[in-house]
Formats: sequence, structure tokens, C-alpha cells
Amino acid sequence: MHVFLGLCLRNGYGVPQNIDSARVWLTMAARKGYQLAREELGMPIPENDPAAAALVKNVQLFQNAALPVGVNTYQQVYNKVPENAISGSYKGFLIKYDYSGQHIVSAGSLALILSYDAQSKTLTGEWNGGGSPPVAVNAVLRDSGIRFLNTSQLLTDRYLPGRQGTYTFKDARLQLNAKDDSVFLSGNVDVYSEQMQEPEKPITLVLVRVADKPVKAADVQEGILLSVYPNPFTDVLNVSFALSRPRKVNTLLYDMEGRLVYSNPAGALQAGAYRLDLQPGSITPGAYVLVLQYDSQKQSVNVIKL
Repeated sequence: MHVFLGLCLRNGYGVPQNIDSARVWLTMAARKGYQLAREELGMPIPENDPAAAALVKNVQLFQNAALPVGVNTYQQVYNKVPENAISGSYKGFLIKYDYSGQHIVSAGSLALILSYDAQSKTLTGEWNGGGSPPVAVNAVLRDSGIRFLNTSQLLTDRYLPGRQGTYTFKDARLQLNAKDDSVFLSGNVDVYSEQMQEPEKPITLVLVRVADKPVKAADVQEGILLSVYPNPFTDVLNVSFALSRPRKVNTLLYDMEGRLVYSNPAGALQAGAYRLDLQPGSITPGAYVLVLQYDSQKQSVNVIKL
């Protein structure tokens, strides 16, 4: 009882956070020999540190881009993904909440590659995020959602100090939404902690498609714009592309009336894959056209500044 109440009060699990009262209850539990209470008292900050909310600032930009849910609290999503449309390469954010679903614990970057086989109704690909090396994805797509098969990752955990635990992917319920020139994938992912023998904390992902096919930069034909991310953006716009031979490259940003508002000459580049981090400065929020110019050829894509 003392441990449970102390954890709830310190971390805001379903009750208002009260650090002083939590310390009293956890100290009593620690004196009675509860190891979990000792470990919690040894943590430098609560799991629901108020500063964690700042981690989700960039994620909130996606809420104006046809997402079915907000991200400040955990919300369940009903699966709505057309079979013939889910394949692609995605980038975005992975958000983890406490067990109450009312507080954000962490938010980090996520890259996801998915390839759907219509004959077997299976999904394969790669999950790259959450603080572990890339994980091979194997799953089946059903009307109710995605069922993962033999997909797991090793992660450190607040209550597994100094060692990694195995977290097995179970199910996902996702929605695919299109707005303007962008396609967004968002929803819930269910993960199970093998060491703790319990479901992991609630997880939401919000992603934008950066390529229609599950490809890597080395496989992209010359001049095809591989990635413009994030879109919409606030301060920095990442542009990725590939060249099969040396080219003189320039990136240009035009407003919707055709006026040049920003340019970033990359100069002469050798063959290979590149990523440019563009910082257009104090341009006003609105819609723009980004042009990637290489010698006499060019590619363009619409972007939105928030």
C-alpha cells in the first residue's frame, strides 16, 4: 500500500503530483524492506517530470495535419489503413505516456519502413527508434489492426537499472490520413515487457510519409526528392536527395506568388546521398514551394511553415 501510494503521488499516476507526500510514503515503504521504494527514492526525477511536456513540442505540429487524435494525453485509435496504401517510408515521433495516459513520459524520433504483400497479407520492414538499434518488423494486417510476429527490441527501463529488458511488439491500431501533399500515419502500439511480465506504458506514434516506396537513399534514382521533413516545419527543414554523378546543387524556396524568399547553394557535390538542414529564418508562416535544382534539372515539393 505504501509503495503504491508513494509511486502514484510522486509520478502523478491518476492523482495530483505531490513530491513531499510521496517521499513520506516511499520512505516508510523502504524502511519496511520494499526494494521498489528504495529504487524510486534513488531516481533523480519523477517519471512524469514537468519538463517532459516540452519534449512533445514538435509533435504537436502534426495535429494540424489531418491527425485523428491529439497527443497531450493518450487516446485510443480505431484501425483504418487501406491495404494498398500502407507501404512506404515514414519519419516522425514516438510518444510514451504513464500508465494513467494523462502525462507524457518521453518523446523521441522514429523512422519506420513498411512493405505490404497482398497475397500473404503480411507486413515487413524496419523500426528505428525508441533508443535501440533498428528492429526487423514482421506482422500481419487485419481489419482490426496490425498483429506483430516475432518482433521485439532491447531497451533500458526506469525500473531495470543498469540492464536491458526485452520488449515484444504485440498489436497496433493505425490510421492513414492525407492532407495537401503529405500522408500521415498515426495511432497506438501495444508492447509487452518480458522482464516485468506486464504491458508496457501506452505508446502513440505520429509519422509523415517521406517516400511512397520502402526505399533507402542508396536505392533512389538521381534527382528524385527522397525526403522533406518535417512538413509542416517551424525552424529547420531537412531535405534529402541522391546523385548518381557529380552535380552543382542549389535549394530554393518560393512563396505562392513566385517570389524567391530563401536560397541555399550547396555547390558542386560528388555522387552520393545527402541531407541538407535548411533554416529559412524569419519567413512568415504559410505555404511555399521548395525547389531542388541540380545543373539544368529540378524537383519541387510544397511545404508549409508554421
